[in-house]
Amino acid sequence: MPDARDGGIADPFDDEAAETRWMTYGELGQARGISVASARGLAYRRKWRRQPGNDGTTRVAVPVGGGNRRSGNTQSTRDDVTRLVGNLEASLSTLREQLERERRRADQATEAAERTATRLAEAEAKIARLEAATATAVLVRQSLERALTAEESVSAEAETALALAQAALANSAAETAELRRAEQLRAARGRLSRLRAAWHRE
Repeated sequence: MPDARDGGIADPFDDEAAETRWMTYGELGQARGISVASARGLAYRRKWRRQPGNDGTTRVAVPVGGGNRRSGNTQSTRDDVTRLVGNLEASLSTLREQLERERRRADQATEAAERTATRLAEAEAKIARLEAATATAVLVRQSLERALTAEESVSAEAETALALAQAALANSAAETAELRRAEQLRAARGRLSRLRAAWHRE
């Protein structure tokens, strides 16, 4: 049995026991007068052995006589059915590929939607934290404003009390000075009276 994996391309007309012949789908279709898709469907239904070659072309082990063109209405009908089945199988394969692509796209879209929902939830959580921090900052600012207002009021009252105390101190100093002058004047008058009395006694 020739093997396309032995370092070369299998000879399609070389067989192991003169019972099969390795043919490409194109060669099989040409030999039987059918399309490549029908040849592929025929090989699949007959379960003929398939062998990929180093050139990337798949070959099938076709029994001797299996690759010959058949004649007659029965064979023609069979070929028509084979061709139809092959076309249907090819269409089915295409549809399956399309379905798989759509499934992958749907999975990707689902993953993208999940990522978007996660980012949205994270953004909403950040907004909630920012709103809470803003509310706290507003309360702190209001407390500071009240404390500053109270401090300014206390400061104004303290300044008023200080001014009154300074005025009272000034009045007290003036009164003390006045009393000292009056005392000095009385003392001076007393000395003068004593001097006069002493002078008259002489």
